Amino acid sequence: MDNASVETSTADWSPNEPPQVLDVGLTLNAVLKMIFYIVVMIIGILGNGLIVRVFWPKQNKTSTQVLIMGLAGMDLTVCMMRVYNLTVYILVLENKKTPPALGYLGAIALVNVFASSVLTGLIALDRYDCVCRPRNRLLNRFRAKMMILSAYAGAMLFASPRILEVIWLPSTLTLQRTFLMFQFVLYILVLGVICVCYGMVYLTIRKHVKVNVLRKRPVQHDFPAATCTEHTTIPAIAVKVPLSVPLNNDGVQPSTSQRPENADETSGKPAGVANESLNRNGQPMTATEGNVNSTQTNRTPGNVKPNKPKVKGETVSLQRKTTRMMFGTSVVLLVTWFPYWLYVALVLSQVYGAPVPFYVTKTVYYLTVSVYINNILNPLIYGVANRRFRQDCLVELKKMRRC
Repeated sequence: MDNASVETSTADWSPNEPPQVLDVGLTLNAVLKMIFYIVVMIIGILGNGLIVRVFWPKQNKTSTQVLIMGLAGMDLTVCMMRVYNLTVYILVLENKKTPPALGYLGAIALVNVFASSVLTGLIALDRYDCVCRPRNRLLNRFRAKMMILSAYAGAMLFASPRILEVIWLPSTLTLQRTFLMFQFVLYILVLGVICVCYGMVYLTIRKHVKVNVLRKRPVQHDFPAATCTEHTTIPAIAVKVPLSVPLNNDGVQPSTSQRPENADETSGKPAGVANESLNRNGQPMTATEGNVNSTQTNRTPGNVKPNKPKVKGETVSLQRKTTRMMFGTSVVLLVTWFPYWLYVALVLSQVYGAPVPFYVTKTVYYLTVSVYINNILNPLIYGVANRRFRQDCLVELKKMRRC
């Protein structure tokens, strides 16, 4: 991480590092990093501010939405605190020393950066709770807010050696070793939580997919198809039988020719009311009543209401999309933070006497600027993975344009 607090505090950790002299290389490095931090501030403030604006008005927020807002707020603060780095590099270009008061701003910026990584790991716990424990969830909106405060508390714990150094303790080798060890433990904890939680989520989703496939599989009989006719039943044929048929004097049903002349051929009703239906009182129904009954019984396919979608299936699909989206943020965190944690491991090895070449440590140190890419990519991940979020963003942008 190209944080000036780490840069100044690690100057004593690398005994093989030559003293920095204001030359062309140092000036070019300062100018390029200032441009990088300005870009981070512009993209990060706009993107994360848009996330907060989209999710803030929503009613009945879920725990995931609360955590997304908390992460966006932390990333927004991290991008705004890059003013600290810009100030430091301006002083470097002017060949001036950093004032002690600027160290407090650096400590606050470091806490925000650590809090963002800790909260990303806690979001993996929320995904495990949503997917693996849908009927017995532990998290709600209140507990999600407590998780955000816990992320800040954990970040302050891991950055406590640096905070104590800035406030009143002198910079010693023991304090610097403790700071490095705390950061390495932070990396192990975040990596472990992400791998374990998303591993359990993957197994649960895979199990659900297998169960759905088995349910949709057609039933297969054990007997061959040639013998199916011997075991299957013949469907019954609907036969129209009159309810009451008059008998003649001999007790035999009369034939069609012997029926009364005023009887209908199909229903036995009088000829005058053969095509009319009777109401509850036994009287012929009017045209209005017949039309009502016909519309109720003989509906056209266009008038039939479509079946409502299954709420459970939509919920499962939404959970999977949200899980993929949040898993993407975790992968981005691990990839963008890897150079910084590798740099911490190399410096820690140097402190304990390991023969690490100076050019290796310096090369990895220049790659630590990738940490801040994590704070500006989350809005892009949400937009790619969530179509509704893209629509909400367009609506908010239109409102801003009108203003």
